[in-house]
Amino acid sequence: MISSEFQTLQLEETIKEVLPTEEKIKKLTKILLQLHTNYEILKHFNKTTDFEDFMMDALIKTNKLLGIDQLFLFLYEDEVLKLISMVTNKHQNPNIQIDKNNNLSIWNVIFSGKVFILNDYDEITKKFYGSYIKVDKQIKSMLAMPLFNKSKKAIGLLTAHSKKENIFNEHSLPFYLELALETSKTLERSRQFSILKELSFLDELTGLYNRRFVNTILENEIKKCKRYGGTFTLIIADMNNFKKINDKYGHLKGDEALKKVAEIIRTRIRGSDLAGRFGGDEFAIIFFNTSKENVKKVMEDINKKIKELDLGIEIQISLSYGISSFPESADTPKQLIEIADKELYQNKKSYQ
Repeated sequence: MISSEFQTLQLEETIKEVLPTEEKIKKLTKILLQLHTNYEILKHFNKTTDFEDFMMDALIKTNKLLGIDQLFLFLYEDEVLKLISMVTNKHQNPNIQIDKNNNLSIWNVIFSGKVFILNDYDEITKKFYGSYIKVDKQIKSMLAMPLFNKSKKAIGLLTAHSKKENIFNEHSLPFYLELALETSKTLERSRQFSILKELSFLDELTGLYNRRFVNTILENEIKKCKRYGGTFTLIIADMNNFKKINDKYGHLKGDEALKKVAEIIRTRIRGSDLAGRFGGDEFAIIFFNTSKENVKKVMEDINKKIKELDLGIEIQISLSYGISSFPESADTPKQLIEIADKELYQNKKSYQ
């Protein structure tokens, strides 16, 4: 017969084995919190199809749940890193493009496909970003994660900053890698969706964007500039002598003139700028973070090339245009268009 003293002792040992220690409880609690955070984030990621939604919904939710102080999402294409979304309290240019022809270690993440953890402010600001990204002076840790598509091809980069020291470590890294994986899926889904959406916004004749898309961009850019700062200039242009071409040579010749003018505009503006056909023989061009003086020089160059066009006709064409800028001229799409339209009308009268 086993004594009661031995039974009591055995029971105590069994309880010690079964019940978790205080340290185990803390670890389990941390894991549960991370799982809950992961679940909350993924709910938002799986709803996201548009870049703007991505920034305003998924990334902001991630920022709040993880306690990250700054978060930046870059798209990698044509050997350029483009900042497409961010969560930061610092004034930041939203139209940043980082060319690979520099010695910044940001490119090591893309080319090596490895995660980078930096815990030195100078290294983050000088060696990693250079002068492209403004980093809060209180930032002490940074995590940079490459993003890939299903074919293992680099499509972007996600960077997170924290004011806490060594917050990115071997214990938290698996969770952030899962975050990077979900971000990659969302980014790829967003790109595919955006490509399909973009096709519906193209003008069939010229290949430029249509009026609906230009209006959408104007609305989105105003919101972005109000949130992060920034400027842009709008041009509304109209072809001179277009009606004469149609009347004398027919609409096919008029269509040819439109396509050639559109091609000149497309090849002369920067890749970051945007051109659209506003309807008929009217065009709209949006120049980002460029002074009016530079815009006028570009328009002079465009007009020079248009006047040199050989259409096999006796009528010479050119562009009359009006100009407005945000926020100098107005702060709504309607007002910006009206101001540019009014100036266009005056210039058109003086041309005739």
